[in-house]
Amino acid sequence: MAGRNRFSFSNLSSNWFFPNEEKFGFISQVRRCAVSIPSNIAEGAGRSTDKSLSHFLEISYGSICELETQIIISSKLSFISNEPVSYTHLRAHETEADL
Repeated sequence: MAGRNRFSFSNLSSNWFFPNEEKFGFISQVRRCAVSIPSNIAEGAGRSTDKSLSHFLEISYGSICELETQIIISSKLSFISNEPVSYTHLRAHETEADL
């Protein structure tokens, strides 16, 4: 299935330096987005119509955009270095191309 292995953030977020008050909010939101992307692709693939698949692929694309935005904001707030921004941007565009 397209994009199934594109988003792997298990080792990425361990190097982020979020303030304690942001750890449960911001990181949680980033993880929810990262999980949402392949989950919606899989759910759409399991549906019986092309219209349903298209709907879930659109949701996945929205989650990709949201994740990219959160990573960029994190970088601008100096919570993370530019390395995760580049990694996320690359993976997001690979997955977008698959959609």
